[in-house]
Amino acid sequence: MLATAAALDLHRSYGARGDKVPLRASAKKAVPVIQQHVAAAQKMQRGGHAGHRGM
Repeated sequence: MLATAAALDLHRSYGARGDKVPLRASAKKAVPVIQQHVAAAQKMQRGGHAGHRGM
């Protein structure tokens, strides 16, 4: 869970302030996917099932 949260922080930060435009765009695009992973991990920690909707 910590690694996923760190990845989310990294992508949000680079998406906002990254110095390479293509990488910044890629980071912004990845944020919603990583947010889904964080939500699924949190649900699993609470004992729920985290269905994967695919990409």
